Amino acid sequence: MEFVSQNSVVIQRSQAGSYRINPRFGSMSEVTFCLEKFMGAYGRTLRNIQTILRSQGAVRKILDERALASAFGDLGITATPVIPDIIARQGIRCVLDLACGPGSLLIELGSRNKRFRGYGVDSSSAMCKIAKSRIHRLKFSNRICIRRGDARNIKHCLAATEIREIEAVHARSLLNEFFRGGSREVVRVLRGLRRVLPGRTAWFVDYYGRLGWDLPVNRELLYTSLHDVVQSASRQGIPPPDVHAWKRIYADSGCKLLDALQFKSDGIRWFIHNVRL
Repeated sequence: MEFVSQNSVVIQRSQAGSYRINPRFGSMSEVTFCLEKFMGAYGRTLRNIQTILRSQGAVRKILDERALASAFGDLGITATPVIPDIIARQGIRCVLDLACGPGSLLIELGSRNKRFRGYGVDSSSAMCKIAKSRIHRLKFSNRICIRRGDARNIKHCLAATEIREIEAVHARSLLNEFFRGGSREVVRVLRGLRRVLPGRTAWFVDYYGRLGWDLPVNRELLYTSLHDVVQSASRQGIPPPDVHAWKRIYADSGCKLLDALQFKSDGIRWFIHNVRL
């Protein structure tokens, strides 16, 4: 609680040492999401942060996948603003959603278009269970498939006929997982996607990191610092701080950045990168 209170606007600490939810921080569902994510899913990581940071060898990523799935499940069916509209405008009818979470984007697109087909891949069995339950409840199971798997090896998740059917790729909060030790791993991930799905359009939704990038202190972006600490402690690494660094990463992987939308929400600078694989 102390960590969250010092590094975000979600929790306030009184002089007497008691904690309360900041009444100015969004809706109750947003507050619940933040607490379940940082205290539930990453709580053990934060409690063991000294041991993790002192370790010179490999440390197993401490993550409560059920708590993380619960956080996203309780938040409701919401896709990143703009993305469903962009996909619909371009007439795309088959999307691969990597790190699909509770299936928000695919459900949104399936609700808009009865001819839409989608494939979701997520490494969390708890998240896949939530997504499948929602899809079954909405009777979309004949058009939307959820598979548990690794985004680094999607050929093991999809049949050749399914891969040929895919017109576009979406990935939200996926690429930031691969920056431990620099950008080499994320370049390998992008090259792998390009080999399997060459020429496809992709939308990567993620955030610009701050810690370790020699940037001035910005109190409006304290929530980003909290996110960066969790990223570092959980051995995911901290992503680049601007579009120029990302553009170099795409170029190194043989991809091309076509467009970049950037926006700030709840103390984090988010982006939507439109990339040609």
